[in-house]
Amino acid sequence: MNKADVVLISVENGFLPSYSLLSLESFLSREGIKTEILYPALTKDSPVSLAKKIREIGPKVVGMGGLFGDRFIIRSIIQALAPYRSEFMIVLGGNLVTPIPEFMLEKLFGDIAVVGEGEIIFTNLVKHILGKKDYRGIGGLAYREKEAVKSTGPGEYIEDLNQLPPLNYEKLPMEHFINVYKFYKNYTRNNFFKPGSRLGTVFSGRGCPHRCNFCYHHGKLRLMDIPNVITQIKTLKERFGLNLIQFVDDLVLLNKKRALELCSALRKEKLNLEYIASAHLNCLDEEMVIALKESGFVQIGLGLESGSQPVLDRISKKVTLEQIKSGIDLLRKYKINWNGAIQIGQIGETIEDVKKTRDFYYSQIDELSTISVAITTPYPGTPIYHYGLRTGLIKNNDQLFHKLRDLRSLAVNFSELRNWKIKYLRLKLSLVFDMKKQRIIRGNLKGWLFLLKAVLMKIFCINR
Repeated sequence: MNKADVVLISVENGFLPSYSLLSLESFLSREGIKTEILYPALTKDSPVSLAKKIREIGPKVVGMGGLFGDRFIIRSIIQALAPYRSEFMIVLGGNLVTPIPEFMLEKLFGDIAVVGEGEIIFTNLVKHILGKKDYRGIGGLAYREKEAVKSTGPGEYIEDLNQLPPLNYEKLPMEHFINVYKFYKNYTRNNFFKPGSRLGTVFSGRGCPHRCNFCYHHGKLRLMDIPNVITQIKTLKERFGLNLIQFVDDLVLLNKKRALELCSALRKEKLNLEYIASAHLNCLDEEMVIALKESGFVQIGLGLESGSQPVLDRISKKVTLEQIKSGIDLLRKYKINWNGAIQIGQIGETIEDVKKTRDFYYSQIDELSTISVAITTPYPGTPIYHYGLRTGLIKNNDQLFHKLRDLRSLAVNFSELRNWKIKYLRLKLSLVFDMKKQRIIRGNLKGWLFLLKAVLMKIFCINR
């Protein structure tokens, strides 16, 4: 193994590359700090073998981050690193720790937490550690000191995304992520990934102006200039021979003006690529959908959430059912695939609300559509998390630490439904929606057989 000052560990699921770690690496590299990124899920390293590999590299800082759902694998890695703790500092970051840094440091046995956007704060921290300087004056940190956890207050963030340094793609196993078909070939919701699909991911902004109650993508809105977005796309295509681009942020189609500017730039470049993005349904009109179609967009992700207007209003979705139907009708008219996400278990949701959701979206399913169904999940830092604390539905952070698993599990019940009913309805709606789609594209018998195969593979954890 190559020696390095910093080791960054990706604990993500392997479907998309960790551009957050890659961005950290680009800042460190610009300062002359040697950095390695490890992917234990891909190299099949156990926590113990990973710990030995890290020790061989000899870093002074080990960094890990991710989402709240990554907490247990991160804790197991940190526990495996226990024999070597005197040799380096363990720094945690991302939405895993930002909302509740003191709690997560104690639970995960980390040394320091980076609170908020990581590049500037983490780079300054690493420079202080390598220079053996006191880092306690750096904003945006929480750190352990004897038996207490202390905070240094707000930290710096990147105000102008156009000043981000280029990403060192060679630090990631890009071919693993680019050959995307292997991840989705047996998914009932795979609309168009083919064996020859070569997918690259691009971002265009950070922060979000919307305030949906279940979402943690909040923060100051910043958008990258469209020419720099195009440069990202061209760089990825030239280096990796891509034919498909996914915009991983929710902002590239934030409003009509920006969407039309992007579509115009893509048409002008004639890159011979197809594109996937997410959009808020209140910004889709016919002019915009035509521009998307003409510039190569093949799928739009939609946060549908519910077919009940009162539930949408409690979510603070800022969209009406009329806007949802109008947007879906336009995507269907111009033959653009759409992938919608709904949830069950929102604040005050009743069985009548769920029936409205089922009836509304069942009528929208055709060969272009896919719908996934989740259970409302109060990730720390989200508005619904704070609502749970205020109402006593969430007793403390320990409750979530031990109970919250993923979007298919029930950690807290905010609805008027019983716990078992929420779980049952999530599964029922998933099967009902998937079955209609499969009948449309495969016929009754083949549809049932394909769906049965997909369910069995999921139950028995067969590698896709």
